[in-house]
Amino acid sequence: MVLERLLGETELTTAPVTFVCHSLGGLVVKKVLRAANDQQAHRPEAGMLLDWVKAVMFTATHIPVRSKPPGSIVYAWWSGGPKT
Repeated sequence: MVLERLLGETELTTAPVTFVCHSLGGLVVKKVLRAANDQQAHRPEAGMLLDWVKAVMFTATHIPVRSKPPGSIVYAWWSGGPKT
């Protein structure tokens, strides 16, 4: 439902998108971005959403250790990927 709403927002295509997430909202955004990632092969608009997202900031959000940067897909979204 949240992913569908985001994909329908034409304003998201006009500038980079930054999510600032607190607590449960961070878990929701993480789930939405992961769903978009899973669907991008057969839904181009989901891939475009991922391209628009330039930063994600989590505050007071529990993210399991296995998902923390620098190895997670969320890290790739918020930083543009590892710098070499």
